[in-house]
Amino acid sequence: MAVVGGTGSGKTSVMSRLAAHRIRSGAVVMAVAYHYDPERDAWPDGVHIVGAGYRRTEGDLAMYLALTEMVARYRLAARRALPAVPRIYVFVDEWKAVSQRANIAAVAVRLVNEGRKAGVIGLLTPHTPTVSGMKLEGGVRDAFRFIVMPETPPKKYARLPRVVDVWAGKPEAPDARLIGQYVARAPVNGKPAFGIPSGCWALARMERGEVESVIADAELPYPRGQADAIDEAIMRWWARERGNQAGHTLSRTPPVPHGTPPVRPGTHPVPAVSAGHTLSRTPPVPHGTPPVRTFEQFTRIFAPNTEAETKLILALLKSGFSQTKVANFLPSKSAPARERVQTVAARYRIDWKAYPRPRAGSGAERALVQRLHALGADVRRIAKLLDGNTAENRTRINGILFRN
Repeated sequence: MAVVGGTGSGKTSVMSRLAAHRIRSGAVVMAVAYHYDPERDAWPDGVHIVGAGYRRTEGDLAMYLALTEMVARYRLAARRALPAVPRIYVFVDEWKAVSQRANIAAVAVRLVNEGRKAGVIGLLTPHTPTVSGMKLEGGVRDAFRFIVMPETPPKKYARLPRVVDVWAGKPEAPDARLIGQYVARAPVNGKPAFGIPSGCWALARMERGEVESVIADAELPYPRGQADAIDEAIMRWWARERGNQAGHTLSRTPPVPHGTPPVRPGTHPVPAVSAGHTLSRTPPVPHGTPPVRTFEQFTRIFAPNTEAETKLILALLKSGFSQTKVANFLPSKSAPARERVQTVAARYRIDWKAYPRPRAGSGAERALVQRLHALGADVRRIAKLLDGNTAENRTRINGILFRN
């Protein structure tokens, strides 16, 4: 997975929320953050910051360990000997600082592509999903899930909370699929730990000979002339960790925020986010508001040449939107969609210019936005329908739908 956005768009804030949720579910989170700044970057309690202060030796070792741990878990799982280890998430902040070195970038990409089933999962933060921006081959990039931060809003608007889009594949590709939208709220500001975490590694349960075999099979992408030094560093860490884990359980209980009710034995804590969401709680729904449909439902309900599509076209034309805007708003936007809009307008003798269009910030616009979103239309689609700058429209829509 990759969190995509320009400088200041909120990529680290999104990762902070993701980290808080994963920690509450019992996972271990390592944030590889060479550019870590305690005054600017907020991370929750329980996150392990590695590489802070541009300590590349520590950050690189953490990346190599994560990849070796992934291979170790697959090997143990194959013989049904995998112990009860927590998931490990490796969040690579400031992807530009990592992508300049092909060997470490290759480690991160392998964690993203191969680590999910093993429970060692990578997450990247490029500025763009392009080949040049991610320093990746196109085929590898197309397999990613992208969390896309919207354009940085003007200073007069609040930067957070904001709505982010989650895409399967490159967002602008013809075959990309919008998976959903989530509310990105302010980051969770806690007291992170520093250094490589301990007590969560299946690798430390292996004997020396098997660890050496795993390192060989992992085919670590070494820098030129440093293979022996990296292997020795991993084995030194293994010896220390094996001693640390002796007599300790592998899966440690994550810190519980103040005010959280105790968990009875035999039960599991309720995660802080609703099922299916990863960034925040679902915003409260006012009493009497119909449930919000998904974009897939929106596409299915307003399929071409259906009565529902005809009613939607009529409603938008009578709201003062041009035939072109209405056609582009339909889930099946295309030349045939424009023809269908023209046919409906002619059949019912609707002249969209005769109807007032909702003004920006008006009550009529607010009601329209809420209704279209409840029908399953995504924020980007609604923003392009409204008049004015699309980025400002998205910021205004976010305020209508997801106000704190």
